[in-house]
Amino acid sequence: MDKICPVVPLPLDEVVLADLMEDAKDFAFSHGLVFKLRKVLPYDYSVTFIPFALLPSPWPKDQYDMVCQLQKDINLIYYRVSNNFDFLKKSLQQICEFDEWTRRLWQIYERTYESQKDVLSLCIMRSDYMVGHDGLAKQIEVNTISAGFGGVSPIMLAQHKYIMSKLHLHNFRRALPENAGTRVALGLAQAWEAYGNREAVICFVVEDVVYNTYDQRQKELALTEKYGIDTHLIVRKKNSDLLRVCVKDGKLFLDNIEIAVVYMRTWYDPSQINSEELWRIRELIEKSRAIKCPNIAWHLSGSKKIQQELARPGVLERFCDDVEQVRRVRSVFAGLYVLEEAKTLEMVLADPERFVLKPQREGGGHNIYGRDIVPFLKSLPAPRRHEFIAMDIIEPVSCKNYLVNRDKITFTEVANELGIFGYVLGDFRRIVHNEANCGWIFRAKDAKSTEGGIAAGYGHLDSPSLV
Repeated sequence: MDKICPVVPLPLDEVVLADLMEDAKDFAFSHGLVFKLRKVLPYDYSVTFIPFALLPSPWPKDQYDMVCQLQKDINLIYYRVSNNFDFLKKSLQQICEFDEWTRRLWQIYERTYESQKDVLSLCIMRSDYMVGHDGLAKQIEVNTISAGFGGVSPIMLAQHKYIMSKLHLHNFRRALPENAGTRVALGLAQAWEAYGNREAVICFVVEDVVYNTYDQRQKELALTEKYGIDTHLIVRKKNSDLLRVCVKDGKLFLDNIEIAVVYMRTWYDPSQINSEELWRIRELIEKSRAIKCPNIAWHLSGSKKIQQELARPGVLERFCDDVEQVRRVRSVFAGLYVLEEAKTLEMVLADPERFVLKPQREGGGHNIYGRDIVPFLKSLPAPRRHEFIAMDIIEPVSCKNYLVNRDKITFTEVANELGIFGYVLGDFRRIVHNEANCGWIFRAKDAKSTEGGIAAGYGHLDSPSLV
């Protein structure tokens, strides 16, 4: 199975297509399916719609149900990984020798590990999957910091329901699964409640220039409208604001306001902690008793190296409760390999089109594919191979659809990626909440494209039509 039939016969009549395009764009602007335009003045609020697929794309229902049910297992495994100092150290120590970013994160983790054991932490995570030609979902990655687009994905779903109704396909809406994407805000509310001071605030740490503002705002609105957190207890702060934070008796303060929860929507890339002062602030926050989302242990656990280590024979068993749980989780692993092993290097160089090289980076756009792999590896010093993992390329199933950007619409074969959200609140000894039913993000990209990140400019929001 390499292709799936689209949800309606395509291509559409040109008049119908033009009408649907206008309806879809107006819906997006009317409901907040937007982000800010790049290269505008700091206080210019010009926006455009987030790139989207005009129609929902088919996705196997059995695989959707399976990965949704699997998320609680993924949450539990990564919770246990984040609390296993020795495993993290052994897995990351060689990377730390050559990668300054990972090394500095590790150094903070090492200095704060003992003092943070009884401090609650929250991780809002997302596990991403693609379905290959065999019809089976395989895990692409696990995001443990700043997992985005959960806030606007329910709006995308509503837009697709609207479009399907325009096509008089009212019954077809039942094939579109509901999306509780803002439910991750419940984790923030539960963390705030657990902190124990009803006058302390939830602090969203955001980039100095935020383009994906409205996705983040959906979580803020959910905190107030669904979970009863007063608006004055939710603040947004940038790097320049955080230079004023301090710790008193273990509590974190900004301008004499106590912070209960620090929700990091930035600091996942070296460019975002780009001064010694910001590194000092990052460690100060980590040392405090504020609930971090995520703390550095969770952040490090989302490294590609950890994903690869968990795929090694016998490793997953250390973090699972039973044989059946191991079987469930291992069934979604793609082939993952360490480049420092001679046989792996030989295999990748001999057939580079079968693989993708992934670094220890979030945010999209950092992977190395196909014919670019051989010259890249030949120029990479041998000690730095630890900074990358090799992964089997997943040849995804595809279908016809329309990809809508600000300046054009493209009728093409698209491939899809499904991300499932969940969260864990707990400390070193116990899990307080392990929640898996927290919505999804569904992305579409041109089937010929390699990258699919929306914020990085490669992907489009979509909705799965379960078949």
